Amino acid sequence: MIGGTRFIGAHVTRRLHDAGAEIVAFHRGSSTNPILPDIEHVLDLSAEYPGWRRVDSDHG
Repeated sequence: MIGGTRFIGAHVTRRLHDAGAEIVAFHRGSSTNPILPDIEHVLDLSAEYPGWRRVDSDHG
């Protein structure tokens, strides 16, 4: 599952898990959701939303 921690993704993740699927969530790690089952999480803290640009304070 790419994402899967917020809004609809969390509910889809829960339903898949409850149906017996093995879930690994790949996400930015910026949110947690109490409805998520005990699944494996792979975090990419450097990931950004498409179209967003991170501003480096050293290079303006």
